[in-house]
Amino acid sequence: MEPFPKRVHVVGLTGGAGTGKSTVAGYLKEMGAAVIEADDVARRIVRRGEPLLDKIIGEFGSEFLTGEGELHRGKLADMIFASAEARAKINSLTHPLMIEEIHAEINAHQSRNPQPKAVLIVAAILYEMGLDHCADAVIALVADRATKLARLCERGIPRERAMKMIDIQTPDALLCRRAQVVVHTDLPLSETRRQMEGIWEKLLVNQP
Repeated sequence: MEPFPKRVHVVGLTGGAGTGKSTVAGYLKEMGAAVIEADDVARRIVRRGEPLLDKIIGEFGSEFLTGEGELHRGKLADMIFASAEARAKINSLTHPLMIEEIHAEINAHQSRNPQPKAVLIVAAILYEMGLDHCADAVIALVADRATKLARLCERGIPRERAMKMIDIQTPDALLCRRAQVVVHTDLPLSETRRQMEGIWEKLLVNQP
């Protein structure tokens, strides 16, 4: 009889738009982490034919559908940035299913053979969704506003929308108070990677 697999370490990775979450997640994936991207989960649960898409369209109207019957994410984003009430409603519709899906992915990785070195949950609103409660540690990425804004604009996001994205997210100061590890990413990428290699090694050594 094979021994029951040990529990895999779960790490949260959070930070506002433009702080480099995807870049850092890529580094950690190379170091052996299984990565769960909350944004990928969010896109998956609102695809055409999914019950949640019907709920969103029932709440906000068919103008938020593309000609192909998919969710018009650009229009929805504009509404979310403009209205705190709409943002709260969308969150109330999407977050419960997102959390359920993420928990299922964590459990799947826990039972996998061979297991990953750790499971990484990447979410800008990790604390707002309560996902910090299923993480053994949280890494927060922070950067100055000018750096975040420049990175978002480099991705083709209009400056005004980029500023709104930054403004509605959790302030860096609050993330710094809550996270176990804080990484400043307004540095050269080589330095960020060097920092992450040391942090990752310490986190794995200190697994429960």
